[in-house]
Amino acid sequence: MEFVDRARGFAYFSAGKVLGYVRWRANDYGTQHWSLIVAKVTRAAAENAVERYEKLAHFQGAARMEQALKLIDKLEESGFDPAEISPNWWVVTGNRINVRLPRRAYFRSQHDAFLKRKAIEFALNSAPQSSEKFREPA
Repeated sequence: MEFVDRARGFAYFSAGKVLGYVRWRANDYGTQHWSLIVAKVTRAAAENAVERYEKLAHFQGAARMEQALKLIDKLEESGFDPAEISPNWWVVTGNRINVRLPRRAYFRSQHDAFLKRKAIEFALNSAPQSSEKFREPA
């Protein structure tokens, strides 16, 4: 984290990382705005470039923010790192909380399937690309 002054700073993340960003605004009457954004970094920042991210879930208001924070606590109690949860699950859960539907639990089988998909995508993206076209044997 790089601090500009007492109230501002910069944090840099590598591509593919999932993070949570909490914002609030307060005045003499208490907290006026609560917000939690769960996002996935799609492109890491370089010099004079801004990080790009995909917003997975956005919780606004004290009640939804409280539900989201309790959900994160429950994930950690179950042995999951909230930053390693399937991004698709965050999208669905965020939408369900925002429209006041009951949220679905995150299971070990879902997590294992996500980790396998992630490993396959990594293997496919890191495989060397051949410049020769495939030829069928004669």
